[in-house]
Amino acid sequence: MTVGRHCGYPSAESKAIALSTTPDQIASAVTANQQRGLNVPMSGNSAAFTPQLLFGPAAGQLLKRACANGNMSRSGIQEALFQSTNITTDKLVADLNFAKPGAPAARETSVGVPDATVLGGIREVKPLFVASDAQSYVAAHRDRRLIRQHSL
Repeated sequence: MTVGRHCGYPSAESKAIALSTTPDQIASAVTANQQRGLNVPMSGNSAAFTPQLLFGPAAGQLLKRACANGNMSRSGIQEALFQSTNITTDKLVADLNFAKPGAPAARETSVGVPDATVLGGIREVKPLFVASDAQSYVAAHRDRRLIRQHSL
């Protein structure tokens, strides 16, 4: 739910965002709203935060870049994100490129099917590829100027 003129998906007119969902989904919503340039308070009425969401292969690479730049402040970490063109996730997903704010971090995907006989339970049936629609996809409601101005 958003508080503002329009209920539904948050817009530039939203005053706040209230969510009742899992920490993973809240983290996704926070990220999406930052990318859209929304700078509004967010509130969760459930267990809305899980510290484990802060750690992973991508986070470590991002922090190393910020450290190498000599700026571990919020703005320094954000700048390191915008400099990141090849973040790896140990093959969890395609390499990530955050250098173009407003653009998807990855355009590649793979296809897998459940398979209890393989490690992890997912068997890859089609390796990473870029679909023709993904090649030229531009996310709706993305204003790159707002994204650059938005601080973490």
